Amino acid sequence: MANENNTEPKAASPSTQALQREVLEQLPFHDRGDFEQAQRGLIAALPDGVVENQRGAKMWDLSAYDFLDGEEALVAELVAVFVAELVAGSAGGRASSSA
Repeated sequence: MANENNTEPKAASPSTQALQREVLEQLPFHDRGDFEQAQRGLIAALPDGVVENQRGAKMWDLSAYDFLDGEEALVAELVAVFVAELVAGSAGGRASSSA
């Protein structure tokens, strides 16, 4: 029986990884035009990647997108990774090149 309290993501199976690589080859993930437009419209970067409300509670934290920096990105849905990279890049974070 699996540990129900384990929140760590598990790696995608080899067959899932193979299917995701096929999608990467079929869709225009190499077209970085959206990222260029997001950077062009950027007013200011978030120095620490965090937006807090008036009480100091985190409302936005770009560290949530750290999974984009490696093989773990293959676990995520490819379109979700694309959108997450676009959001992270347009908010002044780094735009990963994993997709």
